[in-house]
Amino acid sequence: MTIRGDWTERRPRRVTLQTVVASTGDPRVRDDWQLVISAAAGVVRRHIQPGAELVIGRGDRVDIEVHDDSVSRRHARLRVGDPLRIEDLGSRNGTFVAGRRLAAGETATVPLGAVVELGSTFLVVHRGSLVDGLAANPPSAEMLVVGETMQRLYGLLDTVAPSKLRVLILGETGTGKDVYARAVHARSDRAARPFVALNCASLVESLLESELFGHEKGAFTGATEAKPGLLEQADGGTVFLDEIGELPAAAQAKLLRVLENGELLRIGGLKPRRIDVRLVAATNADLDAAIAAGKFRRDLYYRLNGCVVTLPPLRERPAEIMPLARHFAAALGCAQFTDAAERALCAHPWPGNVRELKTVVERAVLLSARRGAIDAPDLMLSPRRIPPTVPPGVAPHEREQLLEALQRAHGNQKEAAKLLGLSRQTLSKKLDTHGIGRPRKGGA
Repeated sequence: MTIRGDWTERRPRRVTLQTVVASTGDPRVRDDWQLVISAAAGVVRRHIQPGAELVIGRGDRVDIEVHDDSVSRRHARLRVGDPLRIEDLGSRNGTFVAGRRLAAGETATVPLGAVVELGSTFLVVHRGSLVDGLAANPPSAEMLVVGETMQRLYGLLDTVAPSKLRVLILGETGTGKDVYARAVHARSDRAARPFVALNCASLVESLLESELFGHEKGAFTGATEAKPGLLEQADGGTVFLDEIGELPAAAQAKLLRVLENGELLRIGGLKPRRIDVRLVAATNADLDAAIAAGKFRRDLYYRLNGCVVTLPPLRERPAEIMPLARHFAAALGCAQFTDAAERALCAHPWPGNVRELKTVVERAVLLSARRGAIDAPDLMLSPRRIPPTVPPGVAPHEREQLLEALQRAHGNQKEAAKLLGLSRQTLSKKLDTHGIGRPRKGGA
């Protein structure tokens, strides 16, 4: 069956952008302090505790860890209260309040809703009584499907999800393959069992096999105890393998055994284990081309494609751009766009699809915090370009996506990989495939 059609979310005080305050009174309503940070890895909103003093930085001995090279290991200290105050801790790239850089050790008062700059990262704190169902858990983007094709794809879940069919999800980066996979699990009879996800391009081959299939004690240096893999951990539930096209040949053979016999052999193991998992896989690669090149097993492909679903890119779903944009903005307490902002959003080609739209809108909420309405300059969209010629056998529009990400990351391949949701290794391979010269390290 083939159908063409995020979405693309130690110590007692230690958080990685996820401190949550306890509710008081009505469990659904609270005096809510929210910290919103826009960094290279994306935009995150979290609840923070009034009276807390939170050290923000890139190191491992901080209260709020921000993955952005422009942020120092211990960059600033945020004192949550009335008034809200921030102190620079001798940062390399500075802490800016109202456009003024604080001296090392200097503390400044920050109006609620004002944007603070930590290097190239933006920070803002909001306060207000919010209802959990509206602010903390906004409606799923799945419910915002308005196009005929996407409605048909999500309507298909009612038939496919309860079945035993394996599902292969195709589509460009950022179209929401992970969200669709979770929807398959949520609507299946396995919904009460584990849902385990793994990006096949995120780990080197040896680590990937151990992570996926597990290992026995003494199987290799450092294996001091036996460890079940993700497939075992998902027994009775669903396993989602993203970027399945990047799965190494040895792991492909082992996975095929699991799919054919329902048996798994840990690394270093002698006796196979019976498991019951449903597999949902996804890729933005051309698997037919990979099979022809001998990089992907044809028999594994046939085992995966019980139902093939292709999610269309956002540029083919223009009617969904503004509903999705308002959804992402509303999750941060803002749903107003100027006419110029709407025109800019609808005219943009969205090479990064829904994932890019989400990041753009959430960053714009920060930049427009003082005005309340998002304007076109807040979106910081790059000019639209004519797509270049795509080499034969390569996924359409992929070259444009790579160039767009490199431009937005100022040539930094690590940051470009994050924007595309790829590993650095996968990005390098794709740059070579498209004949794109690799920027110098740290190049602008």
